Amino acid sequence: MKEINYKKIKEICINPTKSFEKYGKIKETVDGILIHKDNGSNILAVAHLDTVQSKNFFYKSNGHIFNPQLDDRLGAYIILELLPKLGIKTDILLTEGEEMGRSTAAYFENKKQYNWIFSFDRAGSDVVLYDYDSHSMRKRLKKYGFKIGIGSFSDICWLENLNCKGINFGCGYYDNHSVKAYAIMDELIMSVQKFINFYNSNYNKHFQHKESKHPFSSYNNSFYGHSKIGYTLGDYGDFYDRSNKSTLDVVRDYKLDNKIHNNNTSRCDECHKYLLHSKSNSLGLCSSCLEDIGMLCVYCNNILINETEILNGACIYCQR
Repeated sequence: MKEINYKKIKEICINPTKSFEKYGKIKETVDGILIHKDNGSNILAVAHLDTVQSKNFFYKSNGHIFNPQLDDRLGAYIILELLPKLGIKTDILLTEGEEMGRSTAAYFENKKQYNWIFSFDRAGSDVVLYDYDSHSMRKRLKKYGFKIGIGSFSDICWLENLNCKGINFGCGYYDNHSVKAYAIMDELIMSVQKFINFYNSNYNKHFQHKESKHPFSSYNNSFYGHSKIGYTLGDYGDFYDRSNKSTLDVVRDYKLDNKIHNNNTSRCDECHKYLLHSKSNSLGLCSSCLEDIGMLCVYCNNILINETEILNGACIYCQR
């Protein structure tokens, strides 16, 4: 794809957050800044500027790029530079705090009715829908060659109040919270090409969404932060340690856990069919969906979504 500008990718990956102020109107919040640009589009593109790693080296080799801040600076490059060069017009929302579970997307206020929102804040090349999940959206995305995965959290989870569906697309990076983070450019190109086909057929379609009722109004650092051993949940750690769901949607997990204890019933987290309490497993999945998703890490019981996460039966966290 000749439109890819590696110099610009490097610039966006290593530049300080302040350099992005040129991209839109800035809003200061207690959790960081929020940058919004209305380009007259009915589609909203989202990316977060905060990163887990602070090292800023960048190099490319054999169709790969290497930078510790690819999550989500690579997504920022896609929505700010690449898509516009490919004729894709969207409004822009840049956030901070996503990696600590305190995304400034929570402070976004806008009266415009968007048709749908999206981000490229995902490893690999699948897509995730979080609480925007529906049979019709899955069917529509599969039509364009996308594989539906299971995700934990991203900025778009905070934007249900916009009353439209949100989609998080994979952009080909891996080991994204490590100094060894890298991206496979062929996967990025493939994902972007499929996205363009999806966009061209659906940019004028409003995918309606009804906001779900979360059991709490916001995340905090103790609930969903990073530590040297992965994700921690602070005061909710007892729930998290018991369920071991680092690849499942945290919000839906918490609601499901409450259902189990309060109502003695729950639904499968994937297909949403009712499960008897006595037969529900610690992963919140029926046996059929558990079989479809894949294998489990032999060490921590984590769900392994695809072959890129597996090394001798271990998930990416247990490999470290």
